[in-house]
Amino acid sequence: MEKTKNRAIKIAAITAGILSFLTAAALICLKLFYWGFAVSADDIAIACDISEYSNNTGDFVDVEFNVTLKNGMSLMHDTSVCMNYDDDCRYEYITPRAVFKIPFDDLGPTESFGCSIDKNNNGFKNEFNFILKDTSYNYDVNEIVENYLQDA
Repeated sequence: MEKTKNRAIKIAAITAGILSFLTAAALICLKLFYWGFAVSADDIAIACDISEYSNNTGDFVDVEFNVTLKNGMSLMHDTSVCMNYDDDCRYEYITPRAVFKIPFDDLGPTESFGCSIDKNNNGFKNEFNFILKDTSYNYDVNEIVENYLQDA
């Protein structure tokens, strides 16, 4: 009976060790390839592209923010949108994260975020907020469009 008891304890200890190792390995993989790492201002470049277009509903200005990681990792992000009906504004909060490249995934170092604004400035104001590890960048899209149209 004593041998059987000792053997059962050894098997339980080995099983617990293996499960602990597998859990730790799974958490490390999730951190490296899915949750990612916070991005600092030194790791990122944000460029703004502006273009105009027309369709049957009116004339619009398209504002696109291209966010590029400089550290060679792939870019992921969390995005949340808040509509504030009191001040007629749409706030978009974007938190970029760096992850290791997965061979079969199509993630790249650049992501694009943007919106189209009616040239007559009808509708909601739009604000894009990029929240980084050490700072945040806030862009008032309607102000960018106004400056663009004044310069044009």
